[in-house]
Amino acid sequence: MALNLKESVSDVQQLDIAIIGAGISGLYSGWRLLADIHEKSSEQAKPTIAVFEMGNRIGGRLFSVRNYPGIPNLVGELGGMRYMEHQEIANSLINKFKLKSEDFPVADDKNLIYLRGQRFHESDYGKPNFSTKYNLDERFQGIHPDKLFTKIVDEVLERNGEKPGVKDRKYWDEIKDKLIYHKGPDKGCKLMDMGFWNLLMDQVGHEGYNFLSDAGAYHSNTINWNAAEAMPYMIGDFTGDVKFKTITGGFDLIAECLAEAFIEAGGSIYIKSQLLNFKKNDNKEIPYKYQLEIRNTSNNEEQNIYCNKIILAMPRRSLELLNPDNVLFENGENTTFLHYVRSVIGEPSFKLLMAFEPGEYKKPWWYNTLGIEKGRSVTDLPMRQCYYFGTDPETKASLMLASYNDMRTVDFWKPLEPLDAGKQYLKSFKTNLLDFERYKPDETQFASIQELIAAQEKYPEGYKRIVEHSLSQLQELHGLNSIPKPFATMFANWDDDPFGGGYHAWKARYNVGEVMKYMRKPKINEEIHICGEAYSDQQGWIEGAFCVAEKMLQEEFGMAHPEWLNKDYYLGR
Repeated sequence: MALNLKESVSDVQQLDIAIIGAGISGLYSGWRLLADIHEKSSEQAKPTIAVFEMGNRIGGRLFSVRNYPGIPNLVGELGGMRYMEHQEIANSLINKFKLKSEDFPVADDKNLIYLRGQRFHESDYGKPNFSTKYNLDERFQGIHPDKLFTKIVDEVLERNGEKPGVKDRKYWDEIKDKLIYHKGPDKGCKLMDMGFWNLLMDQVGHEGYNFLSDAGAYHSNTINWNAAEAMPYMIGDFTGDVKFKTITGGFDLIAECLAEAFIEAGGSIYIKSQLLNFKKNDNKEIPYKYQLEIRNTSNNEEQNIYCNKIILAMPRRSLELLNPDNVLFENGENTTFLHYVRSVIGEPSFKLLMAFEPGEYKKPWWYNTLGIEKGRSVTDLPMRQCYYFGTDPETKASLMLASYNDMRTVDFWKPLEPLDAGKQYLKSFKTNLLDFERYKPDETQFASIQELIAAQEKYPEGYKRIVEHSLSQLQELHGLNSIPKPFATMFANWDDDPFGGGYHAWKARYNVGEVMKYMRKPKINEEIHICGEAYSDQQGWIEGAFCVAEKMLQEEFGMAHPEWLNKDYYLGR
């Protein structure tokens, strides 16, 4: 869909509400305040609202690659790519905007697991006499990591007199701050004051921890984050019969639909518009509470904009990049605010897509050689995970997420990126994609697959090495001597500014419910609000961003619960 995104703020001077950040929480907030609330009342005066986005696109950490030459009918996901069936705001919005959804397969019996040089299938876990190369206690050997995570959580719950197997978020919020650990060096400690790594190691030992970290596919799940938050997250989001869905045509369509509805209702979205600072307005001739300093990242021109309310739809790192001489930071003197801002860990995340020529029988190489059709494979190699996205029905070319890794393995790929990769977001996010030859020179036709393959010789040396390293690890994971060379390779490193990570995790020794409420309105006498996935209880999911934004809108803006959402749906603390 074509969106009317503006690149100059010269036509806006004064606003009722300024929203900073065109990610999911910012777009949702704008849509609810301007469009959704007025669907039933045309008489009420609409507030003037604008969204300001530093980058050159909307969607934040949603980034779907579509209409790529050679694979025009496939969509690759470089950012968020799925949601869960029980996440009601995501489901409700998809239905409201008449988007189509489809299953997002993760585990399939033919998917591979390759750990410590041992190659086996997902379906081998739990079979008689099956064991891994990890020196595990006999009780844990050979079982699926999901079952081991569940076993650990259930034991802690039972020791606290709670029933095992609970996944209800509201129930967890009622008990998590009271849970006490029962043995080892942390005996008597509240779980909210413990690190999850500490808990796992005490439960299953160092080798058991290494197994869970490697076989669980995400290093981020087993870092030393808040154990009270980690337990419901693990059994609710990553174990058991969780069913994942995605949006047909690209996951970022949800962002585009929100933006389109917001603009149609009279809102404006300004891209390449970076918030530098926000202060109390001391110009008595302009009757607005705050003064914003906005910089056009194309020409570096700065302009003041005045408003009465501010919504900072920004993660931790984006907040930290602001000029500290603002209403909230107070030049570093607001120690309470700084303490709460630092309550979350930014978790580095790196994704790499690869597109391949049609293979034998017009099937992907992974199907022809191993019979793999869908899902993902997992390894302890730096690539960590790969997802099989399928075959283009027209060209028969295929697409895969060749690497999805996080935390310490992101450092493996970092030296291969261009030295200025972290700065490129301000110019064009697409400079982080290896599609320099997307079009023929006259830019009127798509390049052919053969031309795209030839164009790889023009890639900078670091890009070439990313391709070679990835191919080498894909070969080792799949037990093959060779695999075809891709005709397109695209990557995104979400550790770069202004994101500071692909997702976030709560630190130990913070009262998460207290922090969440505080961040939605950090100063009682100011109309400044913060929302987004980072300070939610569903970190890493668009649902977390939606719930925090909706909670903020109801509590601080007096908005009624939306009619399209189940009135009993739990929004969190």
